[in-house]
Amino acid sequence: MNILLIGGTGILSTDVCSEALRRGNTVYMLNRGTRAYAFNEQAILIKGDIREDSIRELRSKIGNASYDVVIDFLTFNPEQMKKTLEIIKGVCSQYVFISSATAYQKSNEEEVITEKTSIGNSNWDYAYQKSLCENWLAENYKSFVNSWTVIRPYVTYNETRIPYAIVSDGYYWAFVNRINIGKPIILWDSGKAKCTITNTKDFAVGVVGTFGNEKAYQEAFHVTSDERLTWRTVLDTIIAVNGKTAEIIDMKSDEICKVLPEFKGVLYGDKGTNMLFDNSKIKQVVPDFKTNIYFKDGIKDTLKYLNKHKELHIINFIMEGRLDYLSECYYRKNKIKFSKKILSIKLFKDNGQINGFKDVIKYNIGRNPVLFFTYSIVRIIYGRKAKTLIQGLLGK
Repeated sequence: MNILLIGGTGILSTDVCSEALRRGNTVYMLNRGTRAYAFNEQAILIKGDIREDSIRELRSKIGNASYDVVIDFLTFNPEQMKKTLEIIKGVCSQYVFISSATAYQKSNEEEVITEKTSIGNSNWDYAYQKSLCENWLAENYKSFVNSWTVIRPYVTYNETRIPYAIVSDGYYWAFVNRINIGKPIILWDSGKAKCTITNTKDFAVGVVGTFGNEKAYQEAFHVTSDERLTWRTVLDTIIAVNGKTAEIIDMKSDEICKVLPEFKGVLYGDKGTNMLFDNSKIKQVVPDFKTNIYFKDGIKDTLKYLNKHKELHIINFIMEGRLDYLSECYYRKNKIKFSKKILSIKLFKDNGQINGFKDVIKYNIGRNPVLFFTYSIVRIIYGRKAKTLIQGLLGK
């Protein structure tokens, strides 16, 4: 089959690409081409930016070729979906949309989620927008493609990603680094919420098994691990495998979100609530799918890979400042003595992780709520231009 990946170098798409190639498919990637280290050389690169390039430009780039499957990892709202479907209109047989298992709207904390569970989680805009995409697709797909399949992953991880909530997305080594240099790690609600953590290699088998599979047409599936853990178990496992002790601060979600409101969605709409799944449906349609990689084993590979690859040793100093500010608020509120050095930039300096004055500025923006508020307002008002300016001044 001819497979077109929209994306292809992300956490989920990297192993989906590898699995599709392993099965003998011809794989194309519509990709910006900026993450060379993650690009599979057996795939064919179509260089383009799905967000910035026009529909006309992108249709020209993908050409008149016919694709048996187009799998979309980069759509997060209905407007983006409309653009993507216009681009592949007439050249795609099966459109596979990567949604999210956080789109489900549970009735209670003990519910084991099936595909019959309603979608429309309004506690997190990311999840809600994914559900809107699903609804729009079901109503409008006939104008663009022959069939569709929706895949709903829950929390996933691979060699480069550590699954956790109070962490800067994309800067996963920085989470391990906090443990290594002695900075506190934030746990929410004693980590009692139940979850499933899925290795992307297992996930890829389930996803690729739906390609060209008539039983998957006009159907939605979640593809998750059968292993059930609590978030406290997840954290303890990461710390144990890393081989160092950690200072853990246990806070209520309400307290965290009062200080760091950017975590409201991920805690109230996702990782602060039980998320357990029945995988019967995907197993019936894709008999090869099973979860072979237990978290305690898979996370060893993650930490080994992160420690080995220095190019991934990147720190989001704004977030580090935010986490230190949150930690200080907790200590002061509960009248707990703490070392000012631990909650300062000095530990980063002592470990040779400050690469100039820009890092100091970033850290202090995060550390100071007034500076962070001003920084956030500028980004909201000026949008992409502000992001470009800030990156120019402060770096990524």
